[in-house]
Amino acid sequence: VQWLVQGWPEDILRGVHSFRAFQGERKVQQVIVDAAGTHPSYFPSYVDEVPLEDDFGWSTDRNAGLRRAAGKVIVLVDGSIEATGDVFSPIEEALADPAVGVVGPFGIVSDDLREFREDPGPDVDAIEGYLMAFRREILTEAGFFDERFKFYSTADIEYCFRIKDAGYRAVAVPLPVAKHEHLM
Repeated sequence: VQWLVQGWPEDILRGVHSFRAFQGERKVQQVIVDAAGTHPSYFPSYVDEVPLEDDFGWSTDRNAGLRRAAGKVIVLVDGSIEATGDVFSPIEEALADPAVGVVGPFGIVSDDLREFREDPGPDVDAIEGYLMAFRREILTEAGFFDERFKFYSTADIEYCFRIKDAGYRAVAVPLPVAKHEHLM
């Protein structure tokens, strides 16, 4: 599970604790990429922190965390998201289908590739970066995030299109999460 601190570390802390509360017996690596200079003692000792000297933008910062992530399934989460139940089982079940490349609770579709709207899916054009998950091998096929994108709302859509170009589906999966105010 990867988090990105670009400010508001208290949101990340809330999310980290909520995901840990519902991980069950799973071994879960929580990676915090800190691009805001948060004091290392602020975060629990069970997280793997990647401190950055500066905020290089959403894609570059996320890629730093992807390089540190060791899991078979990678879950990118925004600080506005709080788990209210087991998010891991539905993600694992959806990604067990080899045709599925990316999943998350916030699916979007477009008629013209200019304007997007929320869609419950299951099949969607993209998964929003508030919470998106994919298998590790997707990185070898779709690559990492394009670092020219500094803001999440373009990077996540473009990445989903690359996953789909590799022949996979983007699937919206209902997850027990609360979405708080997105402060970025």
